[in-house]
Amino acid sequence: MLRIRVLGGLALEADGEPRPLPETARGRALLAFCALNPGAHPRGRLAAALRPDVLDRSARATLRQAIWALRQAVGDDGGTAAILADRDRFGLAEDEIWVDVLELRRLAESGATDAALELAAGELLPELDDEWAVAARGAHHDAVGELLARRAEEAAAAGDMAAAIARARRALEH
Repeated sequence: MLRIRVLGGLALEADGEPRPLPETARGRALLAFCALNPGAHPRGRLAAALRPDVLDRSARATLRQAIWALRQAVGDDGGTAAILADRDRFGLAEDEIWVDVLELRRLAESGATDAALELAAGELLPELDDEWAVAARGAHHDAVGELLARRAEEAAAAGDMAAAIARARRALEH
């Protein structure tokens, strides 16, 4: 199982052992994109996400290099089952990866707000400035703000005004 952290900085682990990140910036971006969007994606979509500013041929060449770098980082000892690849598609298998921000979302949706907020340490992919990463970062920031506000409302509804005020301040600071 691959464990991928995207909050507070990108990190990779396979079967409990830390793995080096892909050596190339585009390899790291591909890992992050696939972690946030599990499943197999058309290679053209991935190429456009990695290099929206260049011709398709160049973007696909960059994608091939990024896939190679990602495969090298994952290695043969525990992460290869997570890779979905064929001639037309590439991605990470949802049932073979654990991603901190996806777990945060799952916990929040199930009502486990406190557990979700425990995972919310750090900004989403602070090292990436790709358009998709900036959009994901903004959405994540808003979602965490909503969780913090929900906790403040819950405390107020329970009559714990001190906790409600403290949580509301945290939400505002966020």
